[in-house]
Amino acid sequence: MADHPVFKMVFAKVYPMCVHKAGRRNRTKAEVDHIICRLTGI
Repeated sequence: MADHPVFKMVFAKVYPMCVHKAGRRNRTKAEVDHIICRLTGI
């Protein structure tokens, strides 16, 4: 499972895609940040 492409992605490249997708769904960058903080515990 460690060979899956998602584990090789750099978060700096994934984050803008998450923000863009959230924007298409009428969500804000702050909401994305909040979810990421809850998921990572940071």
